[in-house]
Amino acid sequence: MRFARSFGASLRDLTSGRRVALFADRAGLDAAEVVRASPLIRARSRTVELHGEVLQLGDWSLRSRRRCPICVQTDADDAGQIGIPAEWWATSRSWWDIRSIDVCPEHHVRMIDRCASCGSLHDWKSGLLVCRCGATNGPRVCIEGDPAFSRYVLGRLSLCHPTLVPVLDGMALDEAVRTAELLGASRLPWSPVKPKRTYADEVTDRLQGLRLALDWPAGLLKSLDELVAGYDLRPAQGLIAAYGWVYSEMCMGDVSQATSGLVAGVVREHAVRSGIIARDEDRLGGDVPETMTAKTAAKCLGYGYERTRRTLEQAGAIPTGSRRGVAFALDPSAVGRLSRREQSVPPSALLSIGRTQARKLLRDEGLRAAIRPDAGDQASALVGIISSLAMPGDRQANVPLSAACRNMSVPLAAACRGIIEGNVRVRLKGSEAGLRAVLVRQADLAPLRKPRDRMTVEAIARQSGLHHDAVRSLVRCGAFGEAERGQVAATAVRRFLDEHVTAAELSRDRNTSSTAIRRTLEKMGVVPAFGPPECRQLIYRRCDLPTIH
Repeated sequence: MRFARSFGASLRDLTSGRRVALFADRAGLDAAEVVRASPLIRARSRTVELHGEVLQLGDWSLRSRRRCPICVQTDADDAGQIGIPAEWWATSRSWWDIRSIDVCPEHHVRMIDRCASCGSLHDWKSGLLVCRCGATNGPRVCIEGDPAFSRYVLGRLSLCHPTLVPVLDGMALDEAVRTAELLGASRLPWSPVKPKRTYADEVTDRLQGLRLALDWPAGLLKSLDELVAGYDLRPAQGLIAAYGWVYSEMCMGDVSQATSGLVAGVVREHAVRSGIIARDEDRLGGDVPETMTAKTAAKCLGYGYERTRRTLEQAGAIPTGSRRGVAFALDPSAVGRLSRREQSVPPSALLSIGRTQARKLLRDEGLRAAIRPDAGDQASALVGIISSLAMPGDRQANVPLSAACRNMSVPLAAACRGIIEGNVRVRLKGSEAGLRAVLVRQADLAPLRKPRDRMTVEAIARQSGLHHDAVRSLVRCGAFGEAERGQVAATAVRRFLDEHVTAAELSRDRNTSSTAIRRTLEKMGVVPAFGPPECRQLIYRRCDLPTIH
């Protein structure tokens, strides 16, 4: 520390990675090597860079001065052989401050940070060899431990021979450490949330997680088998009921993408194999083929949901693992075979719309004229005509026909006429049937809308700039004519706005205040047509206004 202070650096500077190059240069050391072996703290991202790897700041601790007791004693013995004071030769290793390294990989003993005699915490002001109480910090009390995970971390830092763990080696070191902890904790009994873990628990979890990673994916699959042992006895069903926090936190929670991507595939494989979810269910990033939901199947068959499910169950068309409350996936070809097998399919099922809508559609004169008289089934003929006009490459046609009609306030029959006349471009969605398969360009429906002659209070306020309360007052007093269900004629609104002007509008035009306008007009004998208390805004007739200079 005295040497560092001689050129204006502090111990805090050096332990956080600042002024390290200057320190190395003054000491005659290789600056690049010293910088690489020194921790660089990134406070903004809460990470530490060391030997080209990234660690979480929580995995790097300078609160105490950790050490391997045998390493310290070895340094003291080497100093005696060289003939120099032991405190000159005893050296702290940079990796001693990494919390996930709990065991010295060379001597297989646990790291310590307290004096064996007085129990006080070693800090950076005390030496490595002697505690403040005078006791020697030698290997008097050593606890053996498994160095497997410590050796893996040191191998990633290029400080020992690397341990190859393919599923972890592709991650950043901080992600690998966190993933190992989570994998190790997955062996615990089922719980909806991850149990709280002490530091000693985390040490055990990392070792167990490393063993699972070395036996990937068989190790995790075995743990998942034990986890779902009581699945059938739990009141709820599904992935959370089966896997608890392993699913909600490791697959879907706030973990790195590398961790979730690693675990989600194995959990999905196990869930499908165990009958917890269907193979074609859209969960955990599975490669889901083009499928059909039970709701769509009910539309195709013309049945209610319960009858559709019974029919599908009898035909063996429901995938294993499907459950109520989750939209399971069906094979469209299997549903098609069932639909052809069922007799007297109603028009609503062929069109995939409601019965009332189907009746209105088939009664429309314009559509009846477009269907050939010799067509046996009008509903099938209409679907065939619309399907023949589809353009497969038109990616801008991406809104379902029914949704586009709702959004643009266009009747379904008018939209179908527009398609047949060539005014509305369409594309087909292969996984749906009937009119549910029709995708359109929503903007093409705009010209089909009927012009509206009624306006709401909100629409008048937006168009005129009047306050909502003022518009309501004008509607109540009949300024826009007779109101019907809170709406008035658009022509009456336009006529009112042409004949009247607000004091606020006059003040803006003349760059003055509404109060000044009111006082000026009062002096000229002009009174407002509408105003307080009946109406919150001052409104004048344009014909009453003189020229104001």
